[in-house]
Amino acid sequence: MNQSSDPNLLRGKLCPHLGVEDDRETALSFPSEHNCCFHVKPPARVNLVQQREYCLSIKYTSCPIYSGESAQKLPEGWGKKKTIEFKPKPGMLAAIVVFLVCVVILVSFLLGLFNKPETPAISLPTVTPTTMVFMESPTSETGNIPVATETLAPIVTEVPPQPTDIQPHMLEIVFSTNPQLLVHRIQEGEGFIMLAEKYQTSVDAIKAINYELTDSLLYNQIIVLPVNSTDVANLPSFSVYQEQEGNVSIEELADRMKIDVVSFRTYNDLPEGYIVSPGEWLLIPH
Repeated sequence: MNQSSDPNLLRGKLCPHLGVEDDRETALSFPSEHNCCFHVKPPARVNLVQQREYCLSIKYTSCPIYSGESAQKLPEGWGKKKTIEFKPKPGMLAAIVVFLVCVVILVSFLLGLFNKPETPAISLPTVTPTTMVFMESPTSETGNIPVATETLAPIVTEVPPQPTDIQPHMLEIVFSTNPQLLVHRIQEGEGFIMLAEKYQTSVDAIKAINYELTDSLLYNQIIVLPVNSTDVANLPSFSVYQEQEGNVSIEELADRMKIDVVSFRTYNDLPEGYIVSPGEWLLIPH
């Protein structure tokens, strides 16, 4: 379950040297690019793999950083890769836009797009030929033998419609059917009773479906909500994971997190081979 960590509630469950950039006393209890290690100098972000392996589990005491000196640097390969932000100079963006427009006009002119617009392709039905045989009547005067002639008659076969794309599981997007589920971020003033009334469910169902949910909800906390149903007896409890990089299959992600791929696909209502999008939220069954 994704939530801001309370040191009193999570003591002993995650590394005490883990915190967010602007508050070393507070950490996120799920793998996040905002979690930093304050036992190294300078404090640095820890990648998601090492967070799952050490920082967010009771194995943090076996972490080489935890058992080492506080002045050490973050080991190579443990940090979050930084991206270089390109800040164009004033006027450069406009010049780039003008240049691109000129290139498009030139290419269009060379390809003759101004004088010969393309005709949109029309999907035609598939025609399967078949053979029909007709017999001529015999002529008594000449004694000719009946001759068979062939005529082709078309059979029209309808082309089946193509399947539609699956909408990525972002916040407040309803998925699954029995029951319907969604991932929700707690807003200021929201509580169990308000959420139960808003999404036509019950407080007990909300608590049962969320893994290790505390008795009080925190602002910006991420939870799972059943929609229009109070019956969650056939479902496990879930924690919530957000994929940062994206462009990874649901099977590869299950293998990376070492969870059962069939259950992972089933509870997230996703097909085999589904490619997860950047920022997409997924349910992890427990």
